[in-house]
Amino acid sequence: MTKSTYHHGNLASALVDAALKQVEQGGAEAVSLRDLAQSLGVSRAAPYRHFP
Repeated sequence: MTKSTYHHGNLASALVDAALKQVEQGGAEAVSLRDLAQSLGVSRAAPYRHFP
């Protein structure tokens, strides 16, 4: 098995945009990093690698 060379692009920006949409639809308590990652097609751990 070879390592994938897939890269999302600007994941940090995409996460912020998706989070804002979730807030608009369901309030701040609706935001889930796991759900955001899934909606963007990245691993659950990926969001944690893009913010300090």
